[in-house]
Amino acid sequence: MTSQAFYRCDTGFGHLLAKRLASDGFRVYAGCLSSTSDGAMTLTLVPNVCVLDLDVTKEDDIEKAYAIISTDDSNMALWAVVSNAGVATVGPLEWHSAAKIRTLFDVNVIGAAAVVLKFLPLLKKSQGRIVIVSSMFGRMTAPLVVPYCMTKHACVSLADGLRRTLRTAGIQVSTIEPTGYR
Repeated sequence: MTSQAFYRCDTGFGHLLAKRLASDGFRVYAGCLSSTSDGAMTLTLVPNVCVLDLDVTKEDDIEKAYAIISTDDSNMALWAVVSNAGVATVGPLEWHSAAKIRTLFDVNVIGAAAVVLKFLPLLKKSQGRIVIVSSMFGRMTAPLVVPYCMTKHACVSLADGLRRTLRTAGIQVSTIEPTGYR
């Protein structure tokens, strides 16, 4: 049996994936923005799921999640880290402040990189995998979501770089590029 850590599981795609993987027998560490949110509370009722508070913009949250997962005494290897956290804004570029764009990058790009970097030692040990949830907008740009597209292009680049870098370590890296999911 193996375990899997991923974050932004209190809603949408991440929530559904956490439940599905748990039902398939994986031990799932589900990082949620708030462990008291409705979605997180629902996950606490699912066997094989451990809900963690995880704001990917906070180093302390990442450290705490790592401490919990790395000291799990169930003899399970870390099979995967799924990067699912993401935020978006809509509107012409000139409607966005530099601070708002920076927030998008902090969550969508820096957060993904920070979590992956923290868990790399465990993934190298297990020869696990990294899955980065990007978007169709990581391959194309639309006028009313330019800042979001910028971050998703960066996520695709992060995944491509990791894939090439970690191949020799036996770590697989993939992107999922959904569109229109919430």
